[in-house]
Amino acid sequence: MKILIVDDNYHNTLIVSGMLAGAGRDIDYACCGLEALNLVETKKFDLVILDYQMPDLSGLEVLQQLNTRLGKERPKVIIMTASEDPKIEKQFRKLGCNAFLQKPLDTKELLLAL
Repeated sequence: MKILIVDDNYHNTLIVSGMLAGAGRDIDYACCGLEALNLVETKKFDLVILDYQMPDLSGLEVLQQLNTRLGKERPKVIIMTASEDPKIEKQFRKLGCNAFLQKPLDTKELLLAL
């Protein structure tokens, strides 16, 4: 499984990759939405784990771009956020995210969302 973890906080990417440690997982990282979009255009990912709040593009904007650029070929998307605003989850669900997880992430919840 090829996974892209997108978070502007490097420490968070290390935590998430540690939760996913296991055979058969190839993990790449992006520190912002623009970098994530560039990587998705050059590599094929099975899953994108996407932070909601980032400085350049929000996770919502990245998901919109993934939908526009890749359509049905878009990888599975898991959103992670510290926000507790229920409107945000509704917006992501409307755009077709596959899972919406609250930070700090729970390893079991993350693995179930794969």
